[in-house]
Amino acid sequence: MADDQLVLAGEFEAASHDAWLALVEKTLKGKSYDKAMISRTYDDVPIQSLYTRDMAKISPQGAMPEGAWDLCVPHWSDDPVLVNDQLLEDLAKGATSAVIRMRAGNQPGLDAASLQRALDGVYLDMCGVSLVPGEEWEHVSRSYLQILNDRKVPSGVATGCLGVDPLGTLASTGRLLQTAEKDIADAAALAKDVHAGYPALRAFMVDVQPYNSAGGTEVLELSAMLSTGVAYLRAMEKEGMSLQQAFGSVAFTLSVDADLYMTIAKLRAARRLWATVADSCNCADAAMELNAVTSLRMMTKKDPWVNILRATASSMAAGIGGASSLTIVPHDALLGVPSDFARRIARNIQIICMEESGLANVADAAAGSYAFETLTTELSEKAWEAFQKAESEGGILASLRAGRLQGSAAQTWQKRQVNLARRKDPITGVSEFPDIHESSLKGLLALPAANDPQKDAGESVTPLGNHRLAEDFEHLRLQSDKILAQSGVRPSIVLATIGPVAEYTARATFAKNFFEAGGIETVQVVDIKEVPQLSEKFKEIKSCISVICGSDDRYEQEAENLASLLRKGGCKRVYLAGKMDVPGVDECIYMGCNLLDVIEGAYDALGEMS
Repeated sequence: MADDQLVLAGEFEAASHDAWLALVEKTLKGKSYDKAMISRTYDDVPIQSLYTRDMAKISPQGAMPEGAWDLCVPHWSDDPVLVNDQLLEDLAKGATSAVIRMRAGNQPGLDAASLQRALDGVYLDMCGVSLVPGEEWEHVSRSYLQILNDRKVPSGVATGCLGVDPLGTLASTGRLLQTAEKDIADAAALAKDVHAGYPALRAFMVDVQPYNSAGGTEVLELSAMLSTGVAYLRAMEKEGMSLQQAFGSVAFTLSVDADLYMTIAKLRAARRLWATVADSCNCADAAMELNAVTSLRMMTKKDPWVNILRATASSMAAGIGGASSLTIVPHDALLGVPSDFARRIARNIQIICMEESGLANVADAAAGSYAFETLTTELSEKAWEAFQKAESEGGILASLRAGRLQGSAAQTWQKRQVNLARRKDPITGVSEFPDIHESSLKGLLALPAANDPQKDAGESVTPLGNHRLAEDFEHLRLQSDKILAQSGVRPSIVLATIGPVAEYTARATFAKNFFEAGGIETVQVVDIKEVPQLSEKFKEIKSCISVICGSDDRYEQEAENLASLLRKGGCKRVYLAGKMDVPGVDECIYMGCNLLDVIEGAYDALGEMS
């Protein structure tokens, strides 16, 4: 064998970031590199177009789980028989644990008395059960512990979490049954009893999903997670538990969504941050129980099938990010009690990710990636800074009482609303590629109603908001559905084209997606030159608005005349697809304009016609 080795790149100059940057700037032709090639998150974390060794920020990572994560299934029904039937089916077909919502105040779900029936036939020494008890946590927890005792479940094998989370409940609902200090102290006493009897069963759940649903950023979620977790550690230490026992009594729940990069970075940052807390408490070997739940904020009621795609991306992100367990909310869950088909799909997404894609075969698959390591570090640094600031101001309870956290989440939600309305944050199936003629899902059982009246509150604050990204668009679509149900005709707009097909197709397609995202159906007309024909078309579709679509050259030649013709035919409001000042045109639609404002104006014009 020859001693000489073949060096494939030996005849080429070494690549450098500066050389690459010079080529990119040449391609941009004067455009700003920062604006064109770097995006920023709502926390102002830069997302680079290329990450290199020189710019990477790699820090020690918290311990990551090895092997398959826990496949957890959610149950929200208030019918214990239905919950039992579905839970047994889930466990027979791949699930390994379950989370059950309990009834509390205005939170729907099972009551404590029916929990026994819901768990009939469930081997609690093999299936971990986590509860969502809300403000009624004490009664619910005692009921579940009694079930474990009655069934003689060995103390060392009962797993799951009682879900006690006074601070999360206060943030979400704005109330507790007693003062927060008393609630947390009583919860710490319960945690001490639970650890003595069932050491593998965690009492506290630090659930930061409410901050996600309020529109909060990744940094807000992570800093709230730290502040809440530390508050519970202090309470348990005050109760007489060792810090090692206290760390073993806390679990965490974070939302995961279809933003692959930021979700992976957020989960990795959560482990890194909690490891920092544990290390500072001389509990470096404390394992973090990190539960991931697909975000309700990202889910849609319209075109719910796309929720399957969102859940798949979220599942991949959770697996790579290091989730201990994953709960996928079925794609039709916002429309009623999830169907058998939807629950099956939710289970199988996880099974495919774990067993066919092999995501569970590698611990911390993102380790060493310049992009993921850098994003993890930057999120961690910002979240730790926010956590320290909150602690200096009295901790998370003081922040909730003062409304600081609620205000921060609300400000971010307002920014999201603007970007959603301008479709800078697109929603597939809703703001992009809407199907205005979609068939609604049939046969779903109604979601459980809220339990009313509520008990008197011992603590009240302003609750966090509760939003979904698609809510403003779906409000307009619902308005369209109501008009269709009442009149038999969906609100419509005349799509008036200029020139040959090749010239108008792109803008006609844009206009169709634009208006149908708001529930207004487009009806195309071609080569209508006479006023009577237009008048008949407007009467036929019961409309008085139109949008002109064509090329810029055609606009200069024909758009003014066409706008005049449309008005003579009965049009009250004329739109133009593109950016150009044309006499007779009321408003232009284009990439980046506020779709929601335009559609609301269109509904106003249509309302004047009736």
